[in-house]
Amino acid sequence: FFDTVPFDTYPSEETKYIVRTINEQLPSDLLLFRNEGLILLFQYITSETIESQTSKTYLALYKPRGVLSTMFDPDGRPSLAELVDFRKERLFHVGRLDKDSEGLILLTNDGDLTFRATHPSFGLEKTYIIEFDGVLPVGVDTTLLKGVELEDGPIQFDQAVVKQTQGNQSILEVVLHSGRNRIVRRSLAAIGHPVRRLVRPHIGGLGIDGLRPGQFKRLSSDQIFAMSRDSNWD
Repeated sequence: FFDTVPFDTYPSEETKYIVRTINEQLPSDLLLFRNEGLILLFQYITSETIESQTSKTYLALYKPRGVLSTMFDPDGRPSLAELVDFRKERLFHVGRLDKDSEGLILLTNDGDLTFRATHPSFGLEKTYIIEFDGVLPVGVDTTLLKGVELEDGPIQFDQAVVKQTQGNQSILEVVLHSGRNRIVRRSLAAIGHPVRRLVRPHIGGLGIDGLRPGQFKRLSSDQIFAMSRDSNWD
């Protein structure tokens, strides 16, 4: 049986382990029974795999601070996979947040959504709430709206509003559609205002409302359609 079915056909390391265990532990005089049982197991596994690949999954995850925006880290650091490791689907993260940032990450097995949501030409807006130490000077929002020069090219924010500036803390809310690496942190550092805390509460019309760090919720296809409609993906 195994001579005709390559091991990479199986959907997970767990499945390979089960198959190896059955194959090694059953006596050789039960070879026919063993192979028939493995065929049934293989048919069950592959049917579930096909079903999971054809059905679309959309999750809104609140990425905590200190977690990498990857589904696997070779150095064993905390990653997104650990927050959804019990799910059967092979999920991909849509966009990313740096390790020190927190907020909304979309997880899906929909390749078309992944492409459209991350490509800047589709104009998907992302909202960020940024906290600073001290009081921001007047005009920071205007500077971001006019544009900031960075080493990899200029960046112009779509919206920028100072929400609070008093005592020893300031809060700024910005919206932009660029997905360039650490673009918010780099832009604010370039104009002399390093970020203390950065949270992304929204991507398009989707948000982390009701979620605590590390939690996720399932999104409906209607919610995804509404996001695509608002972002002019048609």
